[in-house]
Amino acid sequence: MSNQELSGLENPSAVSLLKGNKQHRSKKDSVHMVKLYSWRNKKSILGISYSLYEKLAYGETQQFRKMLLDFPGLLVLDEGHTPRNHNSCIWKVLTKVKTEKRIILSGTPFQNNFKELSNVLCLTRPAYKDKISSRLHDLMRLSQEGKNGRLDEEIGIAELKDMNAPFVHEKILTRIDHSQNTFELEHRLAAVSVHPSLYLRHNQTDRERLTIGAVVLKILESLTLDSKEGAKTRFLTDFIRFSETVKEKVLVFSQYIDTLELIRDQLSAVFGWTEGE
Repeated sequence: MSNQELSGLENPSAVSLLKGNKQHRSKKDSVHMVKLYSWRNKKSILGISYSLYEKLAYGETQQFRKMLLDFPGLLVLDEGHTPRNHNSCIWKVLTKVKTEKRIILSGTPFQNNFKELSNVLCLTRPAYKDKISSRLHDLMRLSQEGKNGRLDEEIGIAELKDMNAPFVHEKILTRIDHSQNTFELEHRLAAVSVHPSLYLRHNQTDRERLTIGAVVLKILESLTLDSKEGAKTRFLTDFIRFSETVKEKVLVFSQYIDTLELIRDQLSAVFGWTEGE
């Protein structure tokens, strides 16, 4: 939406109107309207920045407002922690979007406090907003009062996770020791993000021995050749299957040798390949 150039895929009738109507609107608004009209009249994806969405959906032009609030079938918010302040215009306008089909993507959903987390989660599931707000308010109070110290907080957080479990999908590497040197930590986090069994290829720190015991290590070992257990290895295996079907070649590269070795072993297990063939 921010690009003032037309892609050539816009609705021809709307483009004709744009060329013949240069007086009533600014060029920017006219191009925005052509793109919105084209998106509305055909199944397609509209990419729009938070600032532009706020400007158009919160502005005075009723047509912009109606299309952006009423017509989306699925709302996907990248960096979904951005609209976290309930006093901000962008948060207020997003709460008025009619569709309840929403996906919020965020690496850092918890920014400053439970109130902001509540605001983000309420955008995710409007139908749950009263329950979410109430539970997070209780958790915030427990945190502030601190009568039973950390115990109350841990119980509250566990209850919060249970409540959010149906719609919050998290991949958090909570047990890895973050106090180690930056390069080693980066390597370890990157590896485990590819497939959890890659943790076995690193030496445990004393802190990790307390949180990642023998039972967990045995489970990780049993998962080594199962590509479905890693988000990236699962995607890669599915992608290669597809590429094989359409007779395309795939180049896989990684910053780390241990990652490539695991991928080689998994591909051998899944496809029956041998090295070099």
